Amino acid sequence: MLDLSSWQAKTIFAVCTLLIGCFLFFPVYWLFISSLKVDAELYALEPTFYPHVLTLEHFRKALFEAGLGLQLTNSLIVSLSSAAINATLAVYAGYSFAKYRYFGRRPVMLFMLSAQMFPFGLLLITIYPMFTDFGLIDTRFGLMISYIVFALPVATYMLYSYFSQVPNELIEAARADGASDLRIFHTIVLPISLPPIITVFLYSFMWSWKLAKPKLNARQVPLANLVSLPQQSASCLARIPRGVSPRRKGRGPMVDLTGNFMPRKVWEGVPSNPVSPPIPRVSFISACS
Repeated sequence: MLDLSSWQAKTIFAVCTLLIGCFLFFPVYWLFISSLKVDAELYALEPTFYPHVLTLEHFRKALFEAGLGLQLTNSLIVSLSSAAINATLAVYAGYSFAKYRYFGRRPVMLFMLSAQMFPFGLLLITIYPMFTDFGLIDTRFGLMISYIVFALPVATYMLYSYFSQVPNELIEAARADGASDLRIFHTIVLPISLPPIITVFLYSFMWSWKLAKPKLNARQVPLANLVSLPQQSASCLARIPRGVSPRRKGRGPMVDLTGNFMPRKVWEGVPSNPVSPPIPRVSFISACS
């Protein structure tokens, strides 16, 4: 516990708080003033700490030319809807797992949590064909379902941990007074469970917002990228000019399809082309840019 009884301690504490606040909020301040600067001042070699000429041109371009309003609308609709549905399902599933004993309860709960052991891309491979069959690709509803699938197991486990701590005596007393299970849950358990439910809602919203793609087209919806990725790779390979290829042994490091350098033990045994001319230092990424 800090002792701030003396004015020296209060001064030191205020100075430290001010320095920490400046360190944390200076990037936000710099971002805001940069949006108000004209291009000449924004890209000047000597930065300025305040805009000499105010302009709202960047906001106009973002809202009306780049379609930021539509993108934010799509993100808000998808994130809020998926968070609300996910929190609702997690509330009932978590309470069922915590307060009822029935056949298959533990296997079902373990099966839901086991989905978190698989990589994100592996789950997408199984979801994408189903979305294609039902026509959910490039739709808000399809994005909502995918976000619920990924966030529901963790949200259910979070609420299961909380409902397990709710006293059974409280539920038994209400049941002895003649209340049904649904009435006990809605009138007694839910009012005292608002903090964890809000926590689950915020977790689901942050998860959906982090993964949400603002535009709805085939190149930006995450599920559709599984199909477009091979096509993009083939297109980039076709655009590499003849005579430009990854580096071979004795002529520098070799790069893979993402432009990353491959380990020496991978490309060390690759023979060089004896008839090819000297190869410039061009990577795969630069050839496709």
